[in-house]
Amino acid sequence: MRLSDVSVQRPVLAVVLAALIVAFGLLALQRLPLQEYPSIDPPVVGIDTRYPGASASVVETRITQVLEDRISGVSGIEVISSSSEDGRSSIRVEFALDMDIDAAANDIRDRISGSLDNLPEEADPPEVQKADSSSEVVIWLSLSGAGFSMAELTDYANRYLVDRFSVLPGVSQVRIGGGREYAMRVWLNADALAARGLTAGDVEDALRLENIELPGGAIESRERQFIVRLPRNFATPADFLSLVLAQGSDGYLVRLGDVARVEIGAVEERTLFRGNGIPMVGLGMIKQSTANVLEISKGVKAEMARVQNSLPEGMSLSLNFDSSVFVSGAIAQVVQTLFITMGLVVVAIFLFLGNLRTTLIPAVTVPIALIGTFAALAVMGFTLNLLTLLALVLAIGLIVDDAIVVLENIHQRMHDHGETSLVASFRGTRQIAPGGSRQLLGTGQWPAWRHLRLHARLHGRDRGAAAAHGRGRRDRARGGPRATRLGQYRELQQRLRDRQSGRLGQPSLGLGDHGSDSPDARRPARCARLPGDAPGLRVERREARAVRAGWRQL
Repeated sequence: MRLSDVSVQRPVLAVVLAALIVAFGLLALQRLPLQEYPSIDPPVVGIDTRYPGASASVVETRITQVLEDRISGVSGIEVISSSSEDGRSSIRVEFALDMDIDAAANDIRDRISGSLDNLPEEADPPEVQKADSSSEVVIWLSLSGAGFSMAELTDYANRYLVDRFSVLPGVSQVRIGGGREYAMRVWLNADALAARGLTAGDVEDALRLENIELPGGAIESRERQFIVRLPRNFATPADFLSLVLAQGSDGYLVRLGDVARVEIGAVEERTLFRGNGIPMVGLGMIKQSTANVLEISKGVKAEMARVQNSLPEGMSLSLNFDSSVFVSGAIAQVVQTLFITMGLVVVAIFLFLGNLRTTLIPAVTVPIALIGTFAALAVMGFTLNLLTLLALVLAIGLIVDDAIVVLENIHQRMHDHGETSLVASFRGTRQIAPGGSRQLLGTGQWPAWRHLRLHARLHGRDRGAAAAHGRGRRDRARGGPRATRLGQYRELQQRLRDRQSGRLGQPSLGLGDHGSDSPDARRPARCARLPGDAPGLRVERREARAVRAGWRQL
């Protein structure tokens, strides 16, 4: 039994099923992630290596070329692009679209691990990361304050703000933009070093040997246990100035303050973050892959309002960039287009059909089908974005096409065959179901319409014959006289035969050559039945072949 048969025979069950579809669709709509575009992980692997203090040419020859030679043999690589700058090497490897990105990243790591011995000892280990489409910052906050240095702002943000925003729902990481970390900077005097017979390497070795913190172990007794700490002796610029570098021949101790200037500064002075021309520190919110951008925006704004009251005097936190504004605006425009499309479709159907009762059918079908689509999106793991919403807009045409095709066929059976609305709905829906299914799948839109046009041409009866046939059916249902039923049948058969002979200019239906008064007219020959034809209208098998040949030509 088909679904259409159940819907016609059990209307209450059909209403309940439609209500369940709407309920599950609305429930899924509340849980679908809202994004601007779908989450797509490109087959790209990035390799970042830091070499502090090295120039771009040194980084190119000592790191970038070495790593490129090692990874060039990995299968599936399409493009390798690299860039070398002062103190940093970046390599971008693009793989084929059908390549497993996890397996590709593991292959890259295996190749790089074998080349670590060829890299400089001062260079940091290479970092291999897969490209992630969700790693972009969706919200930028700026921390500024009059009288605060960039290092102080960065330190406050790392201590008090990063953790508070990282625990918000949907936020995976908080990125610091334009920050300057604290560092003890030593400015060497070349003339003073030469006068004392020292080099920059001697200063580096002394700092590495003295500025350390080693574990001291523990002291245990019968009742107590003490942890031994060996704190480092260098914490302020004055402590570093007293660091002993060497001892002269006369016993004089050469200290760091004799050959250098020490001050607290930043690790990198060339980074800068500005907002409205004012230097500040940026806090970027990186969302999770399945997070809702609008929900993240609401949570960040609420947390920012609570943080404002606890900031030091003179320090302020403001919102600089919010991608949810663009996402919500684009989604609102698409949703508005969706409702406009639905309204125009309903109005167009009413203008062409001219029947309010008939117009209500697609007007109810379209919302139910669209809302039920949200449940399917949730099951398949999709997100609610611009592409899925535009797909819904295009799907309205397919849904309305199916509804119009079914309505037209039901209306034709009621008008031409004299069937009741219930019988016409049952038979008309069964008749058009295959064509409607092909149209819904996007492969049979034109064949469905062509089937209706051809069906009408093959029927080819005028209203008088259809009405006579309809009255004959009703008389048979009421048990009317046999002569009346037989006369109506002969009249209808004669009209169809006239069309075959060309007197009415209609295409032939291939009926037999029996005369209306012939005894053979009372019993049809062994025959084949045309799809959707009225009961009793049969043709011989040899003529049915000609009809099917004409069908294919149309």
